[in-house]
Amino acid sequence: MIEKFSLLALFGIAMAHLEGVVVVYLRKVLGIIESESNRASLKKFSKRYIFIGRTREVATILMLVILALLVGET
Repeated sequence: MIEKFSLLALFGIAMAHLEGVVVVYLRKVLGIIESESNRASLKKFSKRYIFIGRTREVATILMLVILALLVGET
């Protein structure tokens, strides 16, 4: 049982790291500087890209929830 939870925790950590790396890459590609606030940076690109980013976040949460439901016992 502990092994299963350890693997699930490791997966969650890896997924969080991947998400963080994607955000760093996106900010670089879109030309958003680190000192710039998120609110200011949102004004730089279209609502389509904001929507795509939100769907990526929802997909990540869904993957984590589905995995937890598959692995969990209660």
